[in-house]
Amino acid sequence: MSIQTLADVEFGEQLPTFTPDTSLNTVRKFAHAVGWQGGRFEDHERARKEGFPGALVPGIMGMGFLTSTVHQWCADAHVEQIDTVFRAPMIADEPCFIEAVVTDIDAEKERISLSIKALDGDPFADATAGVKRGAVVTVTVTSIEEGGIEVEHEGMKSFIRRSDLSRDRAEQRPERFSVGDSIDARVTNIDKSTRRLGLSIKAREIAEEKEAVQQYGSSDSGASLGDILGAALKGQDDE
Repeated sequence: MSIQTLADVEFGEQLPTFTPDTSLNTVRKFAHAVGWQGGRFEDHERARKEGFPGALVPGIMGMGFLTSTVHQWCADAHVEQIDTVFRAPMIADEPCFIEAVVTDIDAEKERISLSIKALDGDPFADATAGVKRGAVVTVTVTSIEEGGIEVEHEGMKSFIRRSDLSRDRAEQRPERFSVGDSIDARVTNIDKSTRRLGLSIKAREIAEEKEAVQQYGSSDSGASLGDILGAALKGQDDE
């Protein structure tokens, strides 16, 4: 429905879903336009080195997305105020969906209020349902970078740092992986604020070795680590 006047608006009406362009190229152009050049807005790898999940969509750009949600519904609308709290970073190249609902109509002041919210459902909560810290999950490699590898679990992206690629430093090489590889990693953290899973292949390997030592013997008894792990692998084959 095309909104022309206040009379066209209905209480409880839901605005059409708005899908903003969060591509890294668009974010980079916006950052340059407002004079916010910097690694955190221009490059995923540089942003991660600063401790972020990936290149950030500037907050002011996110506010613009909210305004665009309104103008997609009513092109002539005048936005007087936006009141929002950023509970998690918006990451470039990650899909975003915005919806809004009419929560108040003031005919005397010719003003309406909207509640703008994320699309119903929480992809992060869905992806991490039943997943606990210390669990081992299978992920798919989606990108190889100098500082590590980007992986995907149930549609959600995560990043495994170079130092977490193996307990053996000689094997901490991102290039030994390929896009599309399925790998098992241990969940080291579930961060709801950044909506990221902390994953580590190194932690999985260390936990497996510890379990093997406990189950099949210890080096104190004269068995080498190779003997212990060999017995563990044989035990798995016999099951």
